[in-house]
Amino acid sequence: MNIFPTVPARLKGVSTGEVGRGDGDSEDSILSDELRKALVLHGETPGPITSTTKSLYKKRLLRFQQLGNLLKIPSEQAVKESPKPCYSAELSEALEDLSLLDEADLTSCEAEMVSQFQRPVEGVNWREGVVKSAFTYLLLDPRVTCNLPAQTHLSEKEKFRTFVSSVFYIGKGQRSRPYSHLYEALRATENKHKEPVKKVKQIQEIWESGMGVVSLHIFLSVIPAEAYTREAAMIDAIGLKNLTNIRRGDYYGISSTWDPCQRRRVGTFLLLKAMRILLHEGERQLWPANL
Repeated sequence: MNIFPTVPARLKGVSTGEVGRGDGDSEDSILSDELRKALVLHGETPGPITSTTKSLYKKRLLRFQQLGNLLKIPSEQAVKESPKPCYSAELSEALEDLSLLDEADLTSCEAEMVSQFQRPVEGVNWREGVVKSAFTYLLLDPRVTCNLPAQTHLSEKEKFRTFVSSVFYIGKGQRSRPYSHLYEALRATENKHKEPVKKVKQIQEIWESGMGVVSLHIFLSVIPAEAYTREAAMIDAIGLKNLTNIRRGDYYGISSTWDPCQRRRVGTFLLLKAMRILLHEGERQLWPANL
């Protein structure tokens, strides 16, 4: 059984004139269900699909199709043969049983970690200054999340597993920094003579599938040193080999004295918080046309 959602074949390349041409109520109902699934797959959250709204939703689906081919579904054999990610012990434990994550204790650890950054002491020179204009961001693969906020039938543990699997880059940003990766992918597409780096290649593959990259901005309005520290903790929790990042992050303040286990525990907690932010705010995909 294929674990990935599929787009019904009869919805591929269908013109708006073909909407609602079912042979009866049953056929028309099935088409509406398939249309809804296809829209959800592309990050939409459609309302009721009726005889009066179906044409509008069909046009939305066609816009996605015009941006590229629909989602390329891996074969069942390919799914079986794909290597299973090897995360840190701390994250792996949480993925098996979220109740083992002591959120009260980790909330205190997080507060301790950022306390020095909240009101920087005069005379301490933090990396890149003390203006609170930085944030941390994650790049997610929507082919993995499949519009995770809409997957209401999943448990939080199942959602967390999916979320972690979808993260392919973690960074510290200011202003439009996350977009630089997308521009890099655009330039690489034009330069056919140079082999793209792993991060760029994944962005290109997402676009080629007809979907857009999800850029999740979290832990906003902090000084750069705090953003770098949060970035480092999450990278260590997931593991560099499971990301397209080239290097691990840097720790500042009290967290620089923590042992690796404590850093990964906090990183796991930050990833859980990041997922909850995504579930609350929803997925927003970025295509080349958005740049």
